[in-house]
Amino acid sequence: PINPNPNPTDTPSPKENNANGQLVEASDNQASAFRSAYKSYLNGRYARATVEFQQFVKQYPKGALTPQAYFYLGDAQYIQKQYKGATRALQHILTDFPDNKYVHPALLKLGLVMMETDQAPKAQEFWDEVIQKFPDSPEAEQAKIQIAKAQAAR
Repeated sequence: PINPNPNPTDTPSPKENNANGQLVEASDNQASAFRSAYKSYLNGRYARATVEFQQFVKQYPKGALTPQAYFYLGDAQYIQKQYKGATRALQHILTDFPDNKYVHPALLKLGLVMMETDQAPKAQEFWDEVIQKFPDSPEAEQAKIQIAKAQAAR
């Protein structure tokens, strides 16, 4: 699995006002829910991680960790060959969080999903987008490798 950010704790949590008007970290529950799902993912319990990440994105649709949760949800589904779900999860990052650092890993992963579902031209589009928009990213290098593999397989 592609792991662009193995440490979920380095994502800043947004500040919110509590009932007394004091600034507080956005819910510890959010971070705790993310950590639980991520732990399942890291331990290879992808079915469990899928359920936990689905609950997370439903409960925190605009949370600080939501783009990351969508990425790992998509990756867990990809690993389980649940390509429709993986596509939906990864597309959420592109549409709902277009400036997030998970956009280029999502584009790369979407290309892999497209290859698995016999949509090579669509895979090429996702990989070209990674290379064009994020030319210095590790994902751009991976995309070039994937393109070369796809061309060699023809």
